[in-house]
Amino acid sequence: MIAISVAFLGTLCFWIKCRGKPSALLLTLTLCLLLSGILLLRSAMHFGIEIPLYEEDAPCAVTCRILEEEGSGNGYARYTVNITELDGQKTDLCATLECTYAATCHIGDTVVLSAIVSLPEKVYSQEEYLYSVANGIRLHVLSEQESQMTVLGGEKTAFREFFSHLRANLASRMLRLVGKRNGGLAITLFLGDRTYLNTEITTHFRRSGVSHLLALSGMHVSILLGIFASVGTKVRVPKRIRLILLAILLIGYLALTDFRISAIRAAGMVLLMYLAEFSGQQNDPLTSLCFVGFMMLAVSPSTVADAGFWMSFSAVFGLVTILPYFNEWLKCKNISHVLSTVCASLVASVTAIVAVVFISWIFSGEFTLMGIPLTVILSPVLSLILMLIPAVLLLDALPFFSATPVAFPLRLLLELMGRLTAKVSEIPRVSVSLQTPYAGWILGVMTAVLLLLLCLPLKRKLWLVLPPVLALAVFCTTTFMWYHTTFGTQVTAAYVVRGSGSALIVNDYGSVTVIDTSAGSDAVMREAQRAYEKMAATEVDFLILTHCHRAHVTSVTKLAKRTALHRIYVPMPKSDEDYLVLSALYDRLAPLGTDILCYGPKDALQLTSQVVFTPVASPSIARSTHPIVSYMVQTPSQIVTFAHPSIQETDAFSTFRWITERSDILIFGEDGPVIKHPMTLFEIGKSTRLILTDGTDALTSLVGTLSGSDAPCVITDITCYKFSIPK
Repeated sequence: MIAISVAFLGTLCFWIKCRGKPSALLLTLTLCLLLSGILLLRSAMHFGIEIPLYEEDAPCAVTCRILEEEGSGNGYARYTVNITELDGQKTDLCATLECTYAATCHIGDTVVLSAIVSLPEKVYSQEEYLYSVANGIRLHVLSEQESQMTVLGGEKTAFREFFSHLRANLASRMLRLVGKRNGGLAITLFLGDRTYLNTEITTHFRRSGVSHLLALSGMHVSILLGIFASVGTKVRVPKRIRLILLAILLIGYLALTDFRISAIRAAGMVLLMYLAEFSGQQNDPLTSLCFVGFMMLAVSPSTVADAGFWMSFSAVFGLVTILPYFNEWLKCKNISHVLSTVCASLVASVTAIVAVVFISWIFSGEFTLMGIPLTVILSPVLSLILMLIPAVLLLDALPFFSATPVAFPLRLLLELMGRLTAKVSEIPRVSVSLQTPYAGWILGVMTAVLLLLLCLPLKRKLWLVLPPVLALAVFCTTTFMWYHTTFGTQVTAAYVVRGSGSALIVNDYGSVTVIDTSAGSDAVMREAQRAYEKMAATEVDFLILTHCHRAHVTSVTKLAKRTALHRIYVPMPKSDEDYLVLSALYDRLAPLGTDILCYGPKDALQLTSQVVFTPVASPSIARSTHPIVSYMVQTPSQIVTFAHPSIQETDAFSTFRWITERSDILIFGEDGPVIKHPMTLFEIGKSTRLILTDGTDALTSLVGTLSGSDAPCVITDITCYKFSIPK
């Protein structure tokens, strides 16, 4: 399907240029279909390889060659490798090698080891899995014992090793000159390497709608080449020699960036422009764009799964097809140069965002209109940053010179970019989910109509703004109606279970509450995030921890870096350990803009106008250090009660039983003390309509005795169960 889509876009681009020339159009169509067939075959061969995995979590004999050093530190190392042999079978697969020790491998080394080989989808999160697929990663190799690794002498790829060391050297110097946080952003903007970029910065850019600024683009390439081109012009280098030198410099920059997708696209188009100028021909941007896209997919089939590839090409496609018409319209108007420049920048931002909105829906599932004005504001800031970074690195490399005077304004600009995106991303409801019904159809129809208008000989090309405007109006209307019908009379909820941990997610008209009953499990937090994202929510308003655990510090911090987390409720500390956990949470979450509040054992938290959270009891029993969690979520018409089955061994059971008789939904979770006795059957209220049991054996007798037409629905073996709570 992707190959056919590329063929269609390629045909469309050439059709625009070849209207009135049937022979040229027929030749173009034949060439596009031939190339798309080749791409489809290569993609099927790449993604259809059967991987020989024999036993789950069993060590395998692996022989591989180190391709890239992704990072190393105290007690870990991570590499990209090419597996040449797996358990005696010859293979040719790209994989990630993760060592739980400080390995000393280098690019080009051949390594023989005994390791656990797994599929990426079983090890990575959804985001990491998509990234691995886009980069052609097929396996994950985990090595836990250094004694079982043998490094053999291998082919040293001097070219790749040289640029890898140079890239690492430039990154370390940048971190030293502008600081760790700003240095990570500078490295991403200049080299495209996101290894040093903090997760929260990525989240801020995504939620504020300017994540495209983090990808290497034509702006990066044009600024870099513009500096050297101006120097070559000043020293009067002949034109053809200057073009050759710039082409060599461009290829070197590509190698320095490790041939990033967006950089290859920009560099390919620039090289074709240089070739046309060198040969005295006229360059066509659409032809160059499609040619580069075909070549990239033909060489690397895994590129079809890269979001950066599709966003980069979609944005440039929109710019080269729409901007020329708008610029011609501006020339006909008597407008000042400053105003026309501002208008052109605004239209370019709108065009790029509209062109990638369908791709954003597929890969990220959210969209914000704040990206349009923010792109206009940050584009000149980005230009200054890209001009200052080479100057800072050059001055730092020269003897008897100091890079501090130039590094100071660079640090200020990076800080400005980071703070501005952070402030925008913290605005409530700034990002709108595209997971609502009909959003995909609306975007698809808008894109199809826009492509159709591009093919029609319109007298006024400004009609091209009609599809985005109509799509925005229809999307806002349908979203409002969907929210009103879905959340107007009920609260949507989901109960997720991962291992022995669980969480309850409650969504009241877009206001999301996550109640975590695990022992700080990051897997539960990720499952909760997937659940509320499927409810068309993009942020968490309230996170309630039913008890404190040291692991909560890490899992909650990761969640706050991945998404907007506005407020967290923590139980009132009762021990020194609880105070340490609360202090660590405050130190980690306060810089991210998350409020931290404590609640008592009898406090009723009014989360929204329709939802109230009340802790029923959190007692402990002598045989276990785990607390027995029990709470109640109440709407004006229904009550949801959660408890661990061992609550029957405590003095709070009578209170819980009294509440249960009046509850509409009962949830029995597994997290807590080991259950010694099956749940004693007690009277279930007549209003009870649903019981969720987590599949625990202790409730077998309870589930088995519930029968008859008036018995509530019993759900066991839960992974993610959705239900509604009438208001």
